Amino acid sequence: MPVRIKFFATLRRAAGVDGLELEAKNVGDAVKKLKKQFGENRDFLRQLKMSNAILNGNNVTWIKGAATRLADGDELVFFPPLGGG
Repeated sequence: MPVRIKFFATLRRAAGVDGLELEAKNVGDAVKKLKKQFGENRDFLRQLKMSNAILNGNNVTWIKGAATRLADGDELVFFPPLGGG
């Protein structure tokens, strides 16, 4: 079973989809595959670069960053920074 990827807010709009599934061994591999899949979409790539990656409810920054391993059935969520005023 692949990893489920979800997008939120401006990243979701840029992607044009709520999410997708892909095979990846770690967070860095997943990001690399997303960059390849959305390579022509500069807005998506810009939003992805600024986004926080959350794996099964935990910020990957506090785990092992891009080296954080992924397992079948994991949910990797990308949250771009939110602003308002």
